[in-house]
Amino acid sequence: MAFGANYRMPYGKPPYAIYGFLGSSIWERAQINVVCETVKDFAPEISQFFAEKDETRKAELKKAYLTVGVYKHIGNLEKLLKQNNDGTGWFVGDKVSLADVEAFARVYDFISFLDGKEPGDFDLKDHAVFKGFIERFKSQPKIADWISKRPQTSL
Repeated sequence: MAFGANYRMPYGKPPYAIYGFLGSSIWERAQINVVCETVKDFAPEISQFFAEKDETRKAELKKAYLTVGVYKHIGNLEKLLKQNNDGTGWFVGDKVSLADVEAFARVYDFISFLDGKEPGDFDLKDHAVFKGFIERFKSQPKIADWISKRPQTSL
């Protein structure tokens, strides 16, 4: 599809849609969107301490986020997870979706990184259902294989 003389946009479904990561119905797609938007809720507070110029204040904001703020967002995700099979499966439906990928990556990799820890080492304290989800997700054969082979980087 062409947009003006110098810009072309590929026309087709994104890979996550092709592989079924957007659910099997409009309702599932809406639920997936809710989870993905909830994952985005982590960002404003993270941006706040990254943008802070004063190093002392930055450290205070980061500490407050990692000890209180992040758990509020994990709790919100856990509530959504519990709406499907009491949190014993995936966020939406009976197979992995974009919602699961987004929630896993945000906490397993990014929040652990922010806390100066290895992937998956962030303490999920009082969030046993979410912790169970993390374990289920990373135990999926293709995911486990990727985690074991992926490049080792700080993020």
